[in-house]
Amino acid sequence: MELADLVRAQLRRAPSSVRLAARFFVLGALLFGGVRLAGVELAPARDLVVHVPEGATPREVDAAVDEAILLDLAVRAGFAHDDPVVRGRILTALAAARDEATDPEATVRRGIALGLPAQDPVARARLVSLATRALAASSKVRPDADDIARELGDHEPSYARPSRVRFEQLFLAAQARGPALEADARAAEGWLRDHPDPSDAELAARGDPWPWTSPRATESVARLEALLGPDTGAAIAEAPAGAWSGPIRSSFGVHFVRVLERSDAAASPSDAVPRAAIAAAREVRTASVRRALARLRSKYHLILVRSR
Repeated sequence: MELADLVRAQLRRAPSSVRLAARFFVLGALLFGGVRLAGVELAPARDLVVHVPEGATPREVDAAVDEAILLDLAVRAGFAHDDPVVRGRILTALAAARDEATDPEATVRRGIALGLPAQDPVARARLVSLATRALAASSKVRPDADDIARELGDHEPSYARPSRVRFEQLFLAAQARGPALEADARAAEGWLRDHPDPSDAELAARGDPWPWTSPRATESVARLEALLGPDTGAAIAEAPAGAWSGPIRSSFGVHFVRVLERSDAAASPSDAVPRAAIAAAREVRTASVRRALARLRSKYHLILVRSR
């Protein structure tokens, strides 16, 4: 069965969770005024001054133009006036300059007229983000099964189910045992040979506390390697099931482990569909914004000002 067919089957089996994931960005963006921004797009062409550094590459110029358009749209749509973060930045800036009016609304309007949203980096970034989300909302484009399947295929390692292992252990802490560690390890090895099926209480009495893993939970090999180091993590992951292995050394001390359960790494498109739907929605959203910005350029007379 093709990957896209697997995705479609998953969409049919669990429509609510996957649709919610796929529409997260669109629904979220609608809260930020996509309809209102769509109306601003129809305004007549106007001059737009774009400041770029001397020697800027074509890509950097394009990025500066897109940001300037998004900022202009956000201000014209009223986001600078309505957004509490931007309002707060304007009021703070004018209060510091002792240029605030008695009426906060008049102060905000004055700040916008002075161009403060474009000058304040926090307000500017906020408005650009709001306009980007609103543009994405106005497109109303959603990922389909082919988009999600493409995301799964293009980033297969990210969606694969990692190998996992569940194990119990007798741990001897190097810090607690000091010079006696090696002798204690030899004694523990002999005790486990004579007592191959100890109880949890017996393991706890013989060993030292180990809070980072539990015999009741599986651990990914990647987490074990990050926690214990590549060699130690791999030794535990590759230990035979059902028998005690060790001594296995780490920076923490000495480990004797018995693997209770193991699952190999495997592709898992069914489990990965909700996550892939979110990523595919992000890609669709980004492409939609790029197309919208390309269309919007024709509505502006761009004036590039290069500064040293």
